[in-house]
Amino acid sequence: MDAAFRYLKWNDDVVGLVVPDLSVRFAEPRFNTTVGLYTHGQTSWTPDQFLQFLSERIMSPARRDIERFMGTKVYLETWVKVKENWRDNMNYIRSFGYDEQ
Repeated sequence: MDAAFRYLKWNDDVVGLVVPDLSVRFAEPRFNTTVGLYTHGQTSWTPDQFLQFLSERIMSPARRDIERFMGTKVYLETWVKVKENWRDNMNYIRSFGYDEQ
């Protein structure tokens, strides 16, 4: 696997290719019903669309947990900042809890 690319998977199936600028090219936009809901039939996502998708996938479970704890609806807003060339900086990698392995 080329280290410059990452794969977006649904279960064990590759549904998209994430390129270094964080844009996504989908293998098949209508892969299945659930993937189709996320892609809206598009063949690719811009980096902003991909970051929005990640934000929603991460925040929805957290928001539901907080709502259960608080007993009321809550609104969470997140911002994602991607540091340029973070993959090449071992200090960043270590700060995420990963070793050089």
